[in-house]
Amino acid sequence: MISRTGFFLGLVLLSQIAFPHHARSNYQGEVQEITGELVSFQWRNPHISFNVKATNKRGEEVLWKMEAGSIYMLQRAGVTSDLFTVGERVSVVGKESTRQTRNLLATNMLLPNGKEAVIMPNTDPYWTGEHIGGRDQWALDEIKVKNTASQNKGIFRVWSVTGGIRGDRRHVLFTESAIAARTAWDSTDNFAIRCEQPGMPRSMTGPHPLQFLDQGDSLLVQIEENDVVRTIHMDQTETQEEQPATPQGYSVGHWENNMLIVETTRINWPWFDGVGTPQSEQIKTVEHFTLSEDQSRLDYHLTIVDPETFTEPAIIELYWLALDETVEPYDCEID
Repeated sequence: MISRTGFFLGLVLLSQIAFPHHARSNYQGEVQEITGELVSFQWRNPHISFNVKATNKRGEEVLWKMEAGSIYMLQRAGVTSDLFTVGERVSVVGKESTRQTRNLLATNMLLPNGKEAVIMPNTDPYWTGEHIGGRDQWALDEIKVKNTASQNKGIFRVWSVTGGIRGDRRHVLFTESAIAARTAWDSTDNFAIRCEQPGMPRSMTGPHPLQFLDQGDSLLVQIEENDVVRTIHMDQTETQEEQPATPQGYSVGHWENNMLIVETTRINWPWFDGVGTPQSEQIKTVEHFTLSEDQSRLDYHLTIVDPETFTEPAIIELYWLALDETVEPYDCEID
């Protein structure tokens, strides 16, 4: 088990780096360990939530509202809704919100039977003893790749995130104006909280499965998070500049051996990330999807050009694995 000091440091970084797609930058307060009665929980997207009634230092009963990961992110690591029972006494640890009273980004919950549920998937156990979920359970998926070569589906299958949720590498240098614009961001009322579908390129970098579908003269990319569907035009006859601007933009693709190359323009989605960094309608993306020889891995290289947001082209690299999962309805619900 890691040290408590190391665990606390991980929590400090958690809301800044690991989960920006759910706009959790307001969880920068103290690490709290709360013990009390689990009075209710909501098993839903965009995040699972728990309500715990505890007693404060003055002996008063208070209600804590707690957020955790999404349904897919927890169930992928073995954390399911039947682990939690209303009325039971639990202990929860997490980072407190700086914007809302008694609001916690929960990472770990100790159940009455002594088992620990790690309820933020890229987190380590907090207590000693048996645990369910967490970073190590995601890592086990690396060895679950199916016999993809014999299936011979190529790119046209479901692809699952891995490598500690995304396993991505980023080279992103923002302009001063883009950084300054973040001050207007409302971490408690934004597109993620309102269950609005994100646009490009954000829609491609979330921690949920996606699927490629062959439509003949076009490809569809079906993304589980927020039920996003992208169209990639493979038989281009129209001028891109003449197409209407949309959140996903207008994408044109072509093949080079086992690599799919996609250029996207006409994007009118205003946000690059979940902390309020804006992007302009000048934005252009170029994606390279490279299939491994055994068809088990899909590498992704994304280049983003937007002179209002970046001082030079931004680069994001990540990969997906063929784990024979399915893309499920996201069914996001507003609190």
